[in-house]
Amino acid sequence: MGGAGLVGGEGERLAFALLRQGDLVGAITAAEAVPAAERTPSLAMTAADARVCSGQGDLDEIEHLRDIAATTGDKALGLRVQAALADYHALRGNPLCGQVAAQALAAVGDDGLLDTERHWARGRLWRTLALSLLFVPQDRPATSLDLLERAKADFSAAGFDAESARATADLHFVWTLAFAEDIDRTSDIVTECLARMRTLGTSYTGLLLAYRLYLDFFTGDLPAAHAGLIELDRLAADDRAPLLPLARVISGYVRVAVRLMGDGPTRPVLDAIEAHFETVRSEAMLVTTGQLVGIAAVLIDLGYVCPGHLAVARRWASQAAAGEASTPQTGQDLAGLNARLDLLERADDAAVAAVDADIAAVRNVGLRRDAGHRALRGALAARRAGRHDDAERLERQAVADLPAVAQRIFWEHAILNLLRDLARRAQPRRGGPEVRLLGPEVTVTVAGRTHAVRPTIARLLVALVAEGGSAPADRLVDFLWPDADAATGRARLRVALHRLRRALGGERDSADDPVERRGDLVGLASTVTVDALEFERLARGGPLDRAAALDLYRGGVAEVQLAYDDVALPLRRRLDGRWRRIARRALDDVGLAPETAARIAAVAVATAAATATPDDPDGDHELIELARAAEAHLAGARA
Repeated sequence: MGGAGLVGGEGERLAFALLRQGDLVGAITAAEAVPAAERTPSLAMTAADARVCSGQGDLDEIEHLRDIAATTGDKALGLRVQAALADYHALRGNPLCGQVAAQALAAVGDDGLLDTERHWARGRLWRTLALSLLFVPQDRPATSLDLLERAKADFSAAGFDAESARATADLHFVWTLAFAEDIDRTSDIVTECLARMRTLGTSYTGLLLAYRLYLDFFTGDLPAAHAGLIELDRLAADDRAPLLPLARVISGYVRVAVRLMGDGPTRPVLDAIEAHFETVRSEAMLVTTGQLVGIAAVLIDLGYVCPGHLAVARRWASQAAAGEASTPQTGQDLAGLNARLDLLERADDAAVAAVDADIAAVRNVGLRRDAGHRALRGALAARRAGRHDDAERLERQAVADLPAVAQRIFWEHAILNLLRDLARRAQPRRGGPEVRLLGPEVTVTVAGRTHAVRPTIARLLVALVAEGGSAPADRLVDFLWPDADAATGRARLRVALHRLRRALGGERDSADDPVERRGDLVGLASTVTVDALEFERLARGGPLDRAAALDLYRGGVAEVQLAYDDVALPLRRRLDGRWRRIARRALDDVGLAPETAARIAAVAVATAAATATPDDPDGDHELIELARAAEAHLAGARA
């Protein structure tokens, strides 16, 4: 990165070469090593570009270079100035960036400019315009992706591989950040671009690492987010590659959000959050508004809804309203937050209507998953406010808008599980039918009498429970009869639901109907107890609940009746994985009851035997180790 004693032309070439490699610190160092008398406007522009790309641009410097370009008629310099201005505003979340980029691109046109510097500048303008248009209601992804391809073509022509990778990561990350769409695809893209940055050794590595850890936090992989924070801290300590301000802002948000989740709104945590907001404001970033809204939402979603906590959330919402929203979506998020706060505080019809309007606004522009998230949070607020009918309606909307269970992220599962726990507390079951999926076959108990159900009913029950207890009818048809046409599939479902209702001792449209049909959503009534759902609820609890979950677990889902049925496999794997985790954790507890340790050993041995093959007569080795650990625990207890 050195450049001491460079003459003008040599220093200019070196600075631009380093900028091309994504070494922003090196480019600035090389430019400043050229004696002041020998620095050309082009060299000054390279240094200004590097500072802008590192998030530390000087607006006065850029405007001075714009005056030079206008005075000298240097169109190439003028184009680079416009690109720097657009980037400067984009990195601060200022929607003005799109206007600057559009005007510059309209002026330059598509005239096949071939020199490297102008390809570089035009690529940045395409990228900035692509990002800004994500927030225009019509045709967001298609238009922005088309502009991204143009940006990448210009970056490729100019040899800016790091900028091309960053443009790809920026666009997909912002899209997912704003609208909760394409989460898995974005995670893959950011991970791939991060690997590319590490290979290139660019100054953007820390930024993409911040993207990656935020996505880990967003999807609920907190261990991965924690590991990302540690790695980012190591990068921040390297003076040769300081973190971009945006990376510091994103990682700081994750850091305080994780503390809020782990410790709750204690005074030290609230102080850390306020300190983070001050850091964001000091960077002159309009994303402060979005972060205020996000942290306030985390606070109330976690259940801190006493008057004191609501006052804290209100203060952050008021600070957000006093600032400038960086995007229309941030304004929409603030409206949704205020509607939920009103619902928690007043529980009136006007607040419910405002929640509904917020959900409808995003659904109307095609953002179904975002609408599902808003419906989940609205249902939480309604449930806590005692508006149980509205909570059930909003939960049904959320399930219809969210993807299938296998594609849902941690938070979607967590909020749905919490909603159902709250519903159980609000409406305790009294002697309703019981369904047992865990064990050799699916059985139901009605009025004290237990009987096995036929395979068709067993498959339907497993499909419903795999979806959390309710699912859209078409999703059930696809799950159970993937080869049937729509009419045939729906007819089969009607017959299966009739038989399920009879098996559970109910009648259609009666007060105690165990099968609910609400619009297109099919579900088990809250009066039906399902051992698999109860196991998952207990497994999420404290030590006593987890011990109860271990006692409840009697083996895999219909492990004999549906042993080779693909319908049972996803739920069987899900519950088996959860059982293994809590069993390992329980065996670390010296106070574990001998009866529970014996149950773990028995289930582990039986399940391992079921997985045995001629080549591996012992079966699943992890289960064998669990069985041995449980037996050692028992031996220690006897001693």
